[in-house]
Order: sequence, then structure tokens, then C-alpha cells
Amino acid sequence: MWSTTETFIILFEKILPKAEYHWKLCPGHLTAEEEWLSSPIYAGSVEELKSGMIFQIDIIPCKSGMKGVSAESTVVLADKRLQKDIRENYPDLWERMMRRKNYIREELRIHIADELFPLCSTAAYLRPYLLNKTYALAVSEQ
Repeated sequence: MWSTTETFIILFEKILPKAEYHWKLCPGHLTAEEEWLSSPIYAGSVEELKSGMIFQIDIIPCKSGMKGVSAESTVVLADKRLQKDIRENYPDLWERMMRRKNYIREELRIHIADELFPLCSTAAYLRPYLLNKTYALAVSEQ
């Protein structure tokens, strides 16, 4: 169902090439006790990403003269079956995930896969200008 993590890393490299941005942490690892113990995302990985997996996505670029800005948040992979289960059994959780997903798609204009769901309100959100609460970065369609 899900592609291997090698495909994920190839796609990630197209957006933020490690050679240029020198990111220090992986673009995705598991959460809680197994956070760093068993991440399926690493160079050369053929691990399969599956429905129900929860990832903390860390993107911490370390480009000379541009250190300090990073993004870190949590997402879940959910196939149609898991989506139905969450929608029916955890409607409050479903509503929060959908509200955030719609914000990411409609306000920030970031394509997010149908099977990917943010688990917190900070996914894909970055405040520039010394954390000014009245501004957030968004994608322009120009």
C-alpha cells in the first residue's frame, strides 16, 4: 500500500536536498519510546510504510548562515479502513485532523496526501519574524 522509505527520501531530496540544506535529523521517525530505536526512514531503507504508523517529522536545515529554523510535528498514515474507524469511533479526533488538513490544503496551499493526517495543530506551520503570531508562511501559486 505505501511506498518504501527510499521513495520517500528521494521525494524529500527533491524539495530540500541534503547536500544543500545539510539537514541534521531524519525527515521522519517514529514517536514515543521507539522514537529513535526503530525508525524505518534511513538511507537505503526498503522498509514499507503502513497504515497506522505515526511519525514525528523533523526537518532541521543547517545551511551556513541560516541556522535555527526548523519544523517538527506529528502525522499518521491512514488507509480508507483506518480513516473509517477513526471517523466512526473517534469523531472528535477525526474532526480535529480534518480541520487541520483542510487548513494545510486551503490556507497554506500545501498538497497533502489523502492518507496523511496531522495529529497536532502545528503541522506545516511556521511563524517567521521572531514568532509574530499574526504571520505564517504560505505557498504562493504564482
